[in-house]
Order: sequence, then C-alpha cells, then structure tokens
Amino acid sequence: MNNAPRSPSSGGPGTGNYDLSGLEPSYRSGLEDVAAREGVPVDKLLADIDAARGTTGLVDAVRAVVLTYFRILYEDRSGLAGSSAPQGRVIERAMAVLKEDGKEDG
Repeated sequence: MNNAPRSPSSGGPGTGNYDLSGLEPSYRSGLEDVAAREGVPVDKLLADIDAARGTTGLVDAVRAVVLTYFRILYEDRSGLAGSSAPQGRVIERAMAVLKEDGKEDG
C-alpha cells in the first residue's frame, strides 16, 4: 500500500510538460504506439493516464498502461481472453486496470 502523496507531473494535465525522464525507450515507443493506435496525441494520452493514476507515479502508470494495453490486444487476438472477458476499446480496458490498481494502493 502506497500512502505517499501524489507527486505532480511537471506542469500537469493539459500543459504537455510531463516528466518521463525515468521511462525506458521501449516504453516511450510503446506509449507512442498506443497513442497512434488510439488516434490521440501522446500528450492527451498522458493527461488521461495522469488523471487516472491515483497515487501511482506517472512513469509507473505509463508502464502499466502500455503493458496492459498490449497484453489485452494479445489476449483478444489469440483467443486467450475467453468469452467472459470485458468488452470495449482496449485503451478503456487498460485504463480501468490502472484505476483499479490505484484503488488498491490508496
């Protein structure tokens, strides 16, 4: 459980100034891929992640969304998810996982 206060991103939502200095290149590339697949600018996707992350650090939240997004894509396309899997846009499902993880931390 993480009770640390939420550290603000540099500038915050809507400013386009997010500190991703700790994000590895593969996750940066994944973030750009998610944004392109969803047809949204990277800054908009980051603002959505920032708003949904709860007490989770921004870099950790980005990692979680990117990993979850591509895991969901893989499971959906390979048939591993099964018929009882949640339906909806992949990004919405990935963000829901982030929000649930944030609730467990808080």
